[in-house]
Order: sequence, then structure tokens, then C-alpha cells
Amino acid sequence: MAATDVGTGSTITFQTGLFAEITSLAVNGSEVPVRDAPFMGGAGLHKLVIGRLQRPPQLVVGVNLNADKDWKAVIAAAAETVTLTFPTPSGGSAGATWVVTGKVVSFEADIPVDDVMTGTFTIQATTLPVITASS
Repeated sequence: MAATDVGTGSTITFQTGLFAEITSLAVNGSEVPVRDAPFMGGAGLHKLVIGRLQRPPQLVVGVNLNADKDWKAVIAAAAETVTLTFPTPSGGSAGATWVVTGKVVSFEADIPVDDVMTGTFTIQATTLPVITASS
């Protein structure tokens, strides 16, 4: 996939399904932790210890809010397989996919006076993504 592709056509799917119009997707926070380890003889600098274990990312999913749907059930659901599928590149046959196991850990709603009502789900991945390249 070219670095200049747009996200239109990207999808996110869940084993149990998510009933919402997706407006945005973000993958945040896959990192190796850095820990402060100051000591008395540190000559004014903190000693840093780099962790060895990578933290799985969070997926932040923006949606158009449907106030008739039971968003509590989505948060109450167990961890499940979540698949992020990118658009098929020009001349290709399939878009790249990232597959994680994850759980919805939060939901927020924005209800403005004269604009579209939206919501944001945060999914904490419990695995690193299994990435399949586009073809």
C-alpha cells in the first residue's frame, strides 16, 4: 500500500459484531516501557531502564452515535478477535489486515447542539497485531 493512500474503505470487525458507522480509527501506544531508576549518586541525571516487554496497542474507534443501541453491552463483552482491514491498494486484490485480541475498555459520547452525535470506543489489545500485507 502506498504511503499516500487514504483511509476511506477501512473497516474494523469483531467476532461478536459492532453495530456502528465507523468514522475514524487510530492505533495508539504500542511501546516498550521506559522506567526511571534514579539513585543518590546520579550526578543530576535520572538513570533510565528500558523494558524488554512490548505493550500491545490501543485501538480508538470513532463512530456516529446511535442513541437507541445498548453501548453497555459492548463494554461488558469479553475480549475477542478484532480485525482492522485497510483499503485495497490500486491494482491490488486485498487490503492489508491487522488482527489482535482485544477488549472494549471505555466508551465516550459527544452530543453537540447542532452537529452529528458521535462516540469513541477504546479497545485495549491483549496481543500484538498479526499483520498480513496487502496483495
